[in-house]
Amino acid sequence: KMSSLWMVLAALRWPFVATVAIMGINYNMTAISPIEDPERVLSAVIANVIPTGLKGVIVAVLLGSAMGSYNAVTNGAAAYYVQDIFRPFIKPTANQRELVFQGRLASVVIVLLGAMFARISQYGSVTELWGWVNMSLGAGVLAPLLVRWVWWRLNGYGFCAGIAGGTLAAIIQGIWFPLMSEWCMFLVVTLVSCIAMFIVTPLTKQTDTFVLVEFFQKCQPWGLWSFVYPLVGKELEHHTQSEMKRDLVSGNFAWIGQIAFYLGILTLAIPGESWYDVYLSFSVATVCAAGLLIVWYRHLQDKDGKDRAREEERDMERQLGVSPRGSLKRLDGDGAGEGESDSEGQGQGERASLLGAETRSSLY
Repeated sequence: KMSSLWMVLAALRWPFVATVAIMGINYNMTAISPIEDPERVLSAVIANVIPTGLKGVIVAVLLGSAMGSYNAVTNGAAAYYVQDIFRPFIKPTANQRELVFQGRLASVVIVLLGAMFARISQYGSVTELWGWVNMSLGAGVLAPLLVRWVWWRLNGYGFCAGIAGGTLAAIIQGIWFPLMSEWCMFLVVTLVSCIAMFIVTPLTKQTDTFVLVEFFQKCQPWGLWSFVYPLVGKELEHHTQSEMKRDLVSGNFAWIGQIAFYLGILTLAIPGESWYDVYLSFSVATVCAAGLLIVWYRHLQDKDGKDRAREEERDMERQLGVSPRGSLKRLDGDGAGEGESDSEGQGQGERASLLGAETRSSLY
């Protein structure tokens, strides 16, 4: 649902882009000093065409949008450092004041590193830099972000190796090989990321079975999860496989409908275009939306999701002796059944909390 909402809201940017381009073309036809650099069209239109009051609103909106992305990247990177590096490895006993200070310090360092890279970058335009961000730096994290959902064996070490290898390859390419074509940088960086990921993963310990089962129960990913299927039961396996088949169909409805929807809105913003193109684009988008409603939306577990999740938890407890909420229960003759009293359940929870990682591993 979040992706669908984003797809609709993102469509609002395209009429704005088309309108600015049309205003720039009209301005060039009458201006004494026409705009020669396409990347200066937006600033020229705002400065010379937009009225004063509306000009302030547009500048405020654009700055707010830019700072939203800027804040998200900076704060996210600082949080990764504090929670995944500083807290577990550098100082596990750090208090909240120290963690907040480290987060602020990391934010400053990240901004300075970004500014330094901008200074040493060989790219001379926003278009070239944008191509590097998407086709090189983005390619460096694409494979690990995708494989983590479809392959049960990928662990944290392999994921980090893929991210680090791809990011390092993208930085090296951007500094020493800036003239590389976009398709070439995408293939090279993705290949480096995959090699690092698939070398490190088999050499390191696999993720604990308890974690894999809990993750599968919550997210129900599809792909190479045959190792987990015997542990979660036939019903959940069948449900996941059925959802996978629906996703393969609804994914086509989604991307075709998205492109048709955007083309229809763009065509509306361009004067002189045929209304036939507008009708065709929105008709295709409507058909795809109906397909998503039938194949995807009506299968979402809004009404019975809680009951089904609760039933899946009970199935998991019966098959593995594991509660998805993190407590372990003994399901032998000494353990209490589903009708146990609150005091018995509490006592059993206390016994479960005494089980360490080694005992949990031996359970499997």
